[in-house]
Amino acid sequence: MAAQRIDLLPLAIYLDGSQTFVPRVIPDNIVGLVLELQRCTMADLTVWPNPLTHLWARMELSLDGGLTWIAAGGIGSFGGISISPGNIEVADSCLKIDLLPGLGRMLRGQIDVTNGPIRTTVSIVVDVVRGGRIIRPPR
Repeated sequence: MAAQRIDLLPLAIYLDGSQTFVPRVIPDNIVGLVLELQRCTMADLTVWPNPLTHLWARMELSLDGGLTWIAAGGIGSFGGISISPGNIEVADSCLKIDLLPGLGRMLRGQIDVTNGPIRTTVSIVVDVVRGGRIIRPPR
C-alpha cells in the first residue's frame, strides 16, 4: 500500500483558541504516520503568513477503542515562510510518529492557535512500512 494523506482539519481559517479533530480508527496494518501542518510558501502566501501566529498540534493514541488515551506526540511552530538549512522553502511542518501495534487503535488531536487567525490544513500521512522513510504524496 502506498502512503495515503488524510485531512484531519480541512484547509480553512481557524481563529484563536482550540480546534479538535474527531477520533479516527487506525487500521491494524498502519505502523507509522507523519503529522503535517501546511505552511506559508511563495506559491501560496495566504497560508499561515503571519510570523507572530503560533500553532501547536498534539496527538493522542488509544489502544482500547477510545476508552483511554496516551500522548502520541506534538509539534509547534510560528507562521511565515520557513527556510530549511538547505535554503529550501518548507511547505509543511512535520512530525513522524511510530505507532504502537494493536487492535482497536484510534487517533485524536487538537490544535491551539494564538495570534491568529490562521489559514492552514492539518493532515496525517499513513504507511505500513515500519522504521522506514514515509514518502509523502504530493499535496
